Amino acid sequence: MILAAMAGAYLPSPGVVQAATPPITRPNIIVLLTDDMGCGDLGCYGGDLVPTPNLDRMAREGIRFTQYYAASPICSPSRTGLLTGMHPARWRITSFLQTRQGNHACEQADFLDPSAPSLARALKAAGYATGHFGKWHMGGGRDVTNAPPFPAYGFDEHASTYESPDPHPDLTATNWIWSAQDKVQRWDRTAYFVDRTLDFLNRHRGQPCYVNLWPDDVHTPWVPNRERLSEFPNGAQTERNFIGVMAEYDRQIGRLLAGLKELGLDEKTLLIFTSDNGPLPTFRGRRTAGLRGSKLSLYEGGIRMPFLVRWPGQVPAGRTDDQTVLSAWDLFPSLCALAGAPLPAGAALDGENLSPALLGRPVAARAKALFWEYGRNEHAFAYPKGTNRSPNVAIREGDWKLLLNADGRQRELYNVATDPGETTNQAAAHSALADRLGAKALEWRKSLPRPASASAQSSQPDIVLIMSDDMGFSDLGCYGSEIRTPNLDALAKEGLRFTQFYNTARCCPTRASLLSGLYPHQAGMGHMTGHGSGREDGYAGDLNRRCVTIAEALRPAGYRTYLSGKWHVANIIAPTGPKDTWPLQRGFDRFYGTITGGGSFYDPTTLCRGNTYITPDNDPEYRPTRFYYTDAISDNAITFIRDHARDHSAQPFFLYVAYTAAHWPMHAPAEEIAKYRGLYDGGYGPIRAARFARLKELGLIDPAWQLPPPAEDWDAVTNRAWESRCMEVYAAMVDRMDQGIGRIVAELKRQNRFDNTLLLFLQDNGGCAEPMGRKSNADEIKTMTCQPMAPDELQKKIWPPMQTRDGRPVRTGPEVMPGPEDTYVAYGRGWANVSNTPFREYKHWVHEGGIATPLIVHWPRGIASSRRNQLVTQPAHLVDLMATCVDVAGAVYPAEKDGQKIQPLEGVSLRPALDGKPLHRAQPLCWEHESNRAIRDGQWKLVAKAGQPWELYDLTADRTEMNDLADRYPDKVKELSARWEAWAARANVLPLGSWRGKRAAK
Repeated sequence: MILAAMAGAYLPSPGVVQAATPPITRPNIIVLLTDDMGCGDLGCYGGDLVPTPNLDRMAREGIRFTQYYAASPICSPSRTGLLTGMHPARWRITSFLQTRQGNHACEQADFLDPSAPSLARALKAAGYATGHFGKWHMGGGRDVTNAPPFPAYGFDEHASTYESPDPHPDLTATNWIWSAQDKVQRWDRTAYFVDRTLDFLNRHRGQPCYVNLWPDDVHTPWVPNRERLSEFPNGAQTERNFIGVMAEYDRQIGRLLAGLKELGLDEKTLLIFTSDNGPLPTFRGRRTAGLRGSKLSLYEGGIRMPFLVRWPGQVPAGRTDDQTVLSAWDLFPSLCALAGAPLPAGAALDGENLSPALLGRPVAARAKALFWEYGRNEHAFAYPKGTNRSPNVAIREGDWKLLLNADGRQRELYNVATDPGETTNQAAAHSALADRLGAKALEWRKSLPRPASASAQSSQPDIVLIMSDDMGFSDLGCYGSEIRTPNLDALAKEGLRFTQFYNTARCCPTRASLLSGLYPHQAGMGHMTGHGSGREDGYAGDLNRRCVTIAEALRPAGYRTYLSGKWHVANIIAPTGPKDTWPLQRGFDRFYGTITGGGSFYDPTTLCRGNTYITPDNDPEYRPTRFYYTDAISDNAITFIRDHARDHSAQPFFLYVAYTAAHWPMHAPAEEIAKYRGLYDGGYGPIRAARFARLKELGLIDPAWQLPPPAEDWDAVTNRAWESRCMEVYAAMVDRMDQGIGRIVAELKRQNRFDNTLLLFLQDNGGCAEPMGRKSNADEIKTMTCQPMAPDELQKKIWPPMQTRDGRPVRTGPEVMPGPEDTYVAYGRGWANVSNTPFREYKHWVHEGGIATPLIVHWPRGIASSRRNQLVTQPAHLVDLMATCVDVAGAVYPAEKDGQKIQPLEGVSLRPALDGKPLHRAQPLCWEHESNRAIRDGQWKLVAKAGQPWELYDLTADRTEMNDLADRYPDKVKELSARWEAWAARANVLPLGSWRGKRAAK
């Protein structure tokens, strides 16, 4: 039975529509958007599959429209059109949003741009409380981890399903849709969303409310509860399942209506019911009320939806409007008009204000034609087969609707007023009309933003991630230092510098977090290797199997993966022991470097090529005239690039370069140390003051911030020449590393890969105040027996007592000038304080001095020229690097690997920040290391040392953490400490103090 023929069969259509009484107050507005429901599913539209008494009641008590159109025949673009009032293709959403790879194949965005107009945001600005309860599907879920959170679109509260940036834990127990482990079972979801809606309305009685009530019923799978299924004992099982789900859905509509009345909100609430698109092509077409096509089709069955409006006392009851041609795009301007909300300034909405029709008043014919596009390429879903598979562009103007393909072929013209079933193609009979509408439709399509083609998007960037060791915030020239770093400075000048990027205060946790996109405890690295708990907890000391590395995530996307340098996330390091947590077993194709921290720069311990231990004297591939580990890391990285260009030039690569510079011991070639001779003879103060001034000059810090008191008094130093030399060697180490980075850049340019290489540089923690080697070991070495080491003899020591390869004891203390291979000295707290200018504390601590790091991002093809040499002031964190790499690579972050479920990413992609757009982070940033703990949410940071009370800082005004506001704002302390505790419980941190085997005092 055709829908239009039934317009007067159920509810009489009046000859003249009378004006309703105008609304006295602004209504609550509920948009009840169901999923995959056709007109034939409702009794009030002639459906006979299942009784729908409550939906029929809505029709009897309001207006039933027979010519309402969805924005698309599939969920994501349909919802986008409704929320934005614009054609979804204007925001590059043309099919259902899925994995990054699938989205790229469909030539669409990964999520709705938060700069798009939002009905919720417009109503919120007009004083409405806003909530979203139900399916979202405009970005988030699967491997899209950087989708903006709900507040970015104007929602105060939400509870959503898996296909969203922030699914509710009751609704998504696993990283997939409709799991049997969900606390709210599939058949109870609509009830859950109704409950949340009524609760929201009850709590916001003092203001008008806008609610998206968007259940995921009656989308497949159809899983009815037993009670409802037992009411329909006859028929095929699939049909019984659907009927049971539909009957329960209708019952929940009854609960919603009863709840509104019980709350006294019945006459204060405008309730709209519709569907996002047509049903699947099931049950012999009965679900579309005789309309042609189905979901995924631009024929009427895919886009012409039931539409009911109820507002007791304001909307006339018992009306059928079969004259107004209404669309999802019209809801934005129409509902804003009813709510007295101004439209967003400058918004070019595609919809029209047809609010009189929603109140039962007559309206003039549409001023604008309606346009659709679906099926941009072969990657779009296409359920309908044969004659029900439509062309991919459509236009309706007046009574006429034309469908055609984007190339102008397969033109079909129907008068949908007289032929709603689209049975008679009149394109030949009305060729002039078909020509005009076709030209108009194709011109409209040309006006849409054109995303890059799928083939162009597959041109993935190479990714080079460089990390240094134990360096402070101000140790690079482009971050205020006197140390010569021209190559990093050049990358900064042509790229971006982040001013508020964070690490996790220590080497092992930072590396685990960087590699996994998780907080370190979630990856098993809450403390250090070599001190693992031996349990599957946050302090195992091994990179666990509940995470994947960046290399493991990028490999399936076609990337070759290389690591040169320090690994330091494996608890077992014996040459003959298990290697399941070594680089080659965690996603890297090639590895050169040290499994543990490193040690001597002239003879590092645990030096490996692949899975094989080597020494500087027996490496079959790399034998420099003089071995220096920083150079070896640079040289092997260059070899990996060169070999990749020779053997795998068509593939992208991920290269992780993990330097041990400038970690102790202070080792550097003599020619590098000579460059800095005498520069530090004036002590800590002048260098620190000069850096502080330079940081302000560069705009990296606020000039109003106070510089904390110095950590050490130069006047009290008795070994000044030695202290100066410590810093000279430190500077030489940084300088030599920068030279190596310059050679890596030169190789990328030589291989013609530089322009499409995303290069990131950062540091693993703040400057290090550890006193390693600062006391003399003269008495100890008197008893040592040393002899030259054979070429195959492994260096087993990471720190003294130890010897050089040529048989000399390694010396420590202020009697020994650092730099040569037979010395082992750290540069000390005074210079670490200089490195961390302008911040307090050091490596280990989670005050800013321990966790603030430069981040330089360079990507000629990915960063607009107008953005270069700019500062990014948004806070960001190591957990964001996995999300960023996955994003730019078009890769998929897995829900599981080798049968093991993988924890969801904690970070967000930094790509919006590269474009000058805001990052949308749903959760605050958190830290814990050795019971030092912190949380940052916006401008506020709560921080405490182990066993000490919380301190509170406003980082906008005081990032140097000089003015503790904890006593002034106890409620903020209480709020943030509770959020930290919740994070700690979730992130495998507790019990606090587990790193030392016992609980620490808070």
